[in-house]
Amino acid sequence: MRTDAIPRTSLGQEYEQHARDCAALAEHQKALHYLSLALQEKGETVTLLNLRGIWREAIGDKQGARDSYERAGEASVPKFNLGLMYYRGQHYQQALAQVEAAIDMDNDRAYHVLRGDILDKLGKHDQARVEWQDATDGNPDLSALPSFTLGWMESAARRLGNETLR
Repeated sequence: MRTDAIPRTSLGQEYEQHARDCAALAEHQKALHYLSLALQEKGETVTLLNLRGIWREAIGDKQGARDSYERAGEASVPKFNLGLMYYRGQHYQQALAQVEAAIDMDNDRAYHVLRGDILDKLGKHDQARVEWQDATDGNPDLSALPSFTLGWMESAARRLGNETLR
């Protein structure tokens, strides 16, 4: 980058990759710096705004994270992440609204697990159990599911006491 060996058209992708590498090393401030450069080159995309939200949350900037997730617009992943942030902050009604919006866009199993977790915190234990069962129901090809979804399914299986699936 410093020697101009990378074509200008590739800079955005290079900055994004560098930001991801920094985040993988828990260098979230550096990740945010390189992400801002990627945003300058590539423009605001759902993926970049979502990453900015995740990393701002990681450094404790809840307002910045919320702004980034909201700025990402009507996409399921930032809605889910905003719901997760509200859940972690014990703002369960706000969390539920965001996760339900995410489910309306994308019926991902992970989203149902989080909705179950939220309902459980709201004292709706039977509804929570139904959500966890929905998330683990059927015969999904586990080898084809992303690790993100598998992690959430494992969480649901643990809550249900389903050691076979776990």
